[in-house]
Amino acid sequence: MTAKNILLVNYIFLDEHLCKTSRFNFLESLSKLGYNTHFLAAFLTQKNDSSGNVVVEQIHLPRMNYVKLIYFNFMLNLILVRIIRRKNIHVVLIDPYSLVGTLSSLVYKLFSKNKFKLILDFRSGIFHKKNNSLKNFVKKLYISVVLFLSKYLVDAYTFITNELFEYISQTYNLKGIKYTIWSSAVNENFVNENFSSSSYGDQINLIYHGTLEPDRGLEELIEAMALVQIGKKNIHLDIVGDGPLMGKLTDMSTKLKVKNVSFTGKVSHHQVIDYIGKADIGLILLKNTLPMRTSSPLKLLEYLALNKPVISTDLKNIRSIAEQIKDRAIYMIENSSVECLMETFKDLMDEKIKFEPVNTKDFIKQNYLWDFQAKKVDDFFVHELFKINENK
Repeated sequence: MTAKNILLVNYIFLDEHLCKTSRFNFLESLSKLGYNTHFLAAFLTQKNDSSGNVVVEQIHLPRMNYVKLIYFNFMLNLILVRIIRRKNIHVVLIDPYSLVGTLSSLVYKLFSKNKFKLILDFRSGIFHKKNNSLKNFVKKLYISVVLFLSKYLVDAYTFITNELFEYISQTYNLKGIKYTIWSSAVNENFVNENFSSSSYGDQINLIYHGTLEPDRGLEELIEAMALVQIGKKNIHLDIVGDGPLMGKLTDMSTKLKVKNVSFTGKVSHHQVIDYIGKADIGLILLKNTLPMRTSSPLKLLEYLALNKPVISTDLKNIRSIAEQIKDRAIYMIENSSVECLMETFKDLMDEKIKFEPVNTKDFIKQNYLWDFQAKKVDDFFVHELFKINENK
């Protein structure tokens, strides 16, 4: 049996989570390998059409916060069997929020000739904490229950990084499991651009690109920019993106009378490429929290794909990428505190920190395109999940 019909099930809202393009990129790359790709997600108000070679199915959710997840899993149990039968699905790849919704399809699997494989996929975002201790407790309990049930219900696992696999397998006692890693990757649009590493003039242009949310050192970044004094060079920061902290950050910027920071708000993917292309240095200021140190920082990869050097906090997941690059393209700092950022910016303006022109695009093309990640998953399906090589 060859695994050529795959269904990805994610509890995301396609009309609100517009930045969640990695799922489509991943499925599009699988389609290049001959897969028929299907994506089942949710929407709140505006249903989206199919995307490229990916067939999109969507569940219309109610607006009530405490009902959405329950309703999503209820509907999954009603429609998942029909989709699996109609599309002859071989692999169902689900996120942790969707496991309960597969129970009816697992019963169907017991009595059906279609012995599809169920894979549980973990991204580091599952461990983001909320500003509510009760919600954090419920979420932690939910993850524990899902991982306990998964030992008896799923056929394999996928993780975004080795760091996340190590944490989950050790914390939740997952031993002897079948798994593979598929990390963040870069869209080909980035490596097809011809931006070069710039030699900055009198003004150093920094860029932060991504979701504006906690654990990314953004509040400290605004404070540090407010305190920066002009050295041999000036310094300017573009903050490209939107998110929960946008209002707070713009208020801070106004209150502190910051004049060397610009906020773009949400921009298109092509505009992102233009903003990075015009910048001199990219910033990755992740804090040493569980979701950050087990993540696969896409923005780092996008900076490198456009030959931009990076200033980053020193986390294991980032250092593992830095150590693979021959060019001195990533400058590590201890943390994202105001004091550390101010010292770094001062050294940058006084030319104590210098970046030579870098060529990191080839590294990204060889290791972090979506086609590369899809091939890793395909090899896992063939050699581990279905053991096709053993049947020859």
